Amino acid sequence: MLNGHCNSPIAGYSSIDGAQMSLTASVLDEAGLMFIEASGSGPADRPRELGRAVALELPAKGAADLIERSRPR
Repeated sequence: MLNGHCNSPIAGYSSIDGAQMSLTASVLDEAGLMFIEASGSGPADRPRELGRAVALELPAKGAADLIERSRPR
């Protein structure tokens, strides 16, 4: 969803509480000083939909620029 690459500093953390799953995803700059974050929650039996929804928030917040800056030239 993010068009990341081997050098893309992309992170995710998920937890499950009963039937609910929460997910927080981040994209960092090369130095690790700036990051963009998105999070959400949904049914634990639908992790792909939750991952997609959270991932789609990141480019709108500027994550695509951070990923592109970390791309090898």
